[in-house]
Amino acid sequence: MLLFSVRPNLGPGLIGDGFTLENYFNFLKSSFYLGFLTRSLWIAFYCTAITALLGYLIAYFMYRSSPRMRLIAGVILIVQFFTAYVIRTYA
Repeated sequence: MLLFSVRPNLGPGLIGDGFTLENYFNFLKSSFYLGFLTRSLWIAFYCTAITALLGYLIAYFMYRSSPRMRLIAGVILIVQFFTAYVIRTYA
């Protein structure tokens, strides 16, 4: 992908030889693409923040709870990783 991004664009579906940064300049000049880039980065930021917050809250809960509750919480967290495998197996 990186190799294609620095090659000249010769038209729809045609990629030339050589090296150019024109594709990046066109991307950064376009408000259409910058809008999508900005929105994607904000979504990534929100998802990262929410995931980190939830992860720390769950870890704190497991740290402060009894060994039995730690086991139950750990099993609940691990079981969800197997759902995709089970669905693919039975599909």
